[in-house]
Amino acid sequence: MIDYSVRNAGGSVYSAWGRDTYQLRLGPALHEIYMALPDGSRRDLAGCLVDMLADPFAHSTPYGVDDGTVRSVGQGLVAAVVLVGKEAMTVTVIQISCAEGDGTTPVSSRMVP
Repeated sequence: MIDYSVRNAGGSVYSAWGRDTYQLRLGPALHEIYMALPDGSRRDLAGCLVDMLADPFAHSTPYGVDDGTVRSVGQGLVAAVVLVGKEAMTVTVIQISCAEGDGTTPVSSRMVP
């Protein structure tokens, strides 16, 4: 798992504004898919995920039934499904999907069990 959080010396996770934020978790297989996205899609997804670290519920929508855990984010031609761990303060990416051109042809999609 790749940890994209910023921690202070005491181990707490902080944002640039000094508030606690969520920790982004992204497995190696999904990191490869992320890195293979076109530049624009990678930038769009990164922006969505960074916003989620400050407030995951304000910057995402329920994925299926609103259980408060499985959420989705997306912009442009890219989308991701994430798990939000409220107590551990984690956002774990479990699926990345990207379309090309007309927005209907999947380029890459992978879900991690």
